[in-house]
Amino acid sequence: MRLLKGSELLQGSDHEFIVTIFRQILQRGPDESGYRHFRDALEAEPGARRRIVEDMVASPEARRLGEEVLILWDQGASFGRALEELSAEALLALFRQKFEKLD
Repeated sequence: MRLLKGSELLQGSDHEFIVTIFRQILQRGPDESGYRHFRDALEAEPGARRRIVEDMVASPEARRLGEEVLILWDQGASFGRALEELSAEALLALFRQKFEKLD
């Protein structure tokens, strides 16, 4: 499981936003058609960034990566408090992921 802070994904110009969500969620750079798709979506609906992030996390490509991505949206709660709301299974998966990187 990967935890990403939603507020960090939403920052920057439209170009920076698109590149960031591809890299952070799909773990690759945007292809031309994907870039155009999201650029056009932002031009049609400038306030759609959060919806775009949620759609990308739920996309078939993101699911094929085999690792759940959880977006923590900052709504006045601290990052630590958001962690408290995760299930024990999700926390265990997160810790395993972090410790595997140390090996």
